Parts: sequence; structure tokens; C-alpha cells
Amino acid sequence: MCVSFHSTTRTTLTFPQDVAKLVYDMQQVLALDPCRRFTLGATIENRTMRLWFLSRATLLKTKPFNFIKDRHQLVHYFLSLAFSSTTDMGWDPTMEFSHYDRNKRRQYKIKVNSQIFTTVKVLSDVSADSPLGRATRVWKVLDSSNKIRVLKDVWLESDRKQEHEIHQAILASA
Repeated sequence: MCVSFHSTTRTTLTFPQDVAKLVYDMQQVLALDPCRRFTLGATIENRTMRLWFLSRATLLKTKPFNFIKDRHQLVHYFLSLAFSSTTDMGWDPTMEFSHYDRNKRRQYKIKVNSQIFTTVKVLSDVSADSPLGRATRVWKVLDSSNKIRVLKDVWLESDRKQEHEIHQAILASA
């Protein structure tokens, strides 16, 4: 479970600063862990709490609530976290941490359809730093027969064409 909590009083940070810290922490989770589909967070100011959700597609927040007076909502939130599956908590069921290689780089097992690929090296992950967007990562991987391949992991909007479709359209029009 990865939930960032920032608690403040009006004398230390303003609400926008508090939110900026939280969103930065949530973005770091998505940028550094390719196994994450989304992350959760919470801001607390005095007795007011607000819950946050960040995925590659959107940033959502709840209406603020008084967690002292409305403690049932707070308990419900924590029980939901405690009893959620890993998928419901934001981990991608098709990707899992495998081990560290001898250079202390994290290796992952990635399932695509029925095939399993093991990452060898990150070739590109520049756009993974952006909290919203495609978060494209390109990996050098080994397939099940230890053949080296290149695997592109991208969060693609459902209404966008895939790269190979665009490439085929360009070739067809030439």
C-alpha cells in the first residue's frame, strides 16, 4: 500500500503547498515504480481530510470532510485500504518485480497475453516522469527462450491509434 499523507496547520503551509507536496509524492510513486497503475493520497488540514487519486489519465479528489465528526467515513477509508487487493490498490497484475541484477538495477517480469518477458535494461523512460500522459517506457527484455527483444510499455488513450497503425497508414499513403 502506498498512500502519502501530509498534515498541516494553516501556520506552516498553505493548502496549495500541501497539495503540491502530495501530488509530487504521488507522481514519484508512478515515475519510479513501473508496476503501479495509480496511487492514492490524502491531505489533512486541521480536522479536514480530503482523499486523492492519481493515474496516468486523471487526478481526482474528494470533497473535504471533517474526520473527527464523520469518523465513519475515515474508518471506511482505512478499512477499504486494509482489505483491498493489490490490483485495487494500484498495482498492475501484468507486471511484477523479479529481482535486482548484479548492477543493482530492478528487473521485472512482464506478462503480455500469455508470454512472460524479463526486463534486462531500461532503454527509455523519459515520459514516465510526467504524472499524466502516456508514461512510455521501452525495455530491453528476454523472452521465454532467452531471445533478446524490445518491449514498449505505454498508457495509450482508447481513442488513439497505436504506433504501428500510424506507421502502416503513412506507408500506404506514400
